[in-house]
Amino acid sequence: MSNFSPIKVIEKSVALLILFALLFLTFLLFNNVYLEGLMSIDKEIDLKLKKRDKIESILVKEKSLKEEINNYKKQIQKNKIFLSNNKASTASSELQNKLKRLISNQSKAKILTIKPYPVINHEGYSESSIELRMKGLGHVEVQNILYSIESGKPMLKIKELDIKRKRSRYKALINSKRNDKELEVTLVVSGYYRSKSQ
Repeated sequence: MSNFSPIKVIEKSVALLILFALLFLTFLLFNNVYLEGLMSIDKEIDLKLKKRDKIESILVKEKSLKEEINNYKKQIQKNKIFLSNNKASTASSELQNKLKRLISNQSKAKILTIKPYPVINHEGYSESSIELRMKGLGHVEVQNILYSIESGKPMLKIKELDIKRKRSRYKALINSKRNDKELEVTLVVSGYYRSKSQ
């Protein structure tokens, strides 16, 4: 018998078919498991790259915002808008001391009362106010004090102003020289500070 009998050919064909089927199944398994795994990894890498790009753009924006904030802080320091203290009690004391200095530099007025007002919290800053009542002032001194308060640094704002002339008896007014320093002034002045919590 020859080596190429029909049974051996059929057996070889079946073996080749089985081998082909196994190779095909292996390819499908490889395609489904390995290649799809690679594709999902590739998609994940794409997503991470997109996230990285977003983060980098945010960091660039953050850097420019930090520069703007630093410039803003420098501008604030330069202009000295706010009181240097950042607590209600110390800011109020700083405001009182500043006002006392301004008044003593511009006049010989006698301070009668100093009354602190409750702190008002605004968005980003707080407001400390003080009421000062003083006497022994002339018109020029009042004008100088008001100018010094509103033009100085840190920024102070006059919220209320009440000026009264001292009442003199008619005879006393005629008998004595006119007293120029007969004004009684009540001032409410506000200063601003950044509190630690803000």
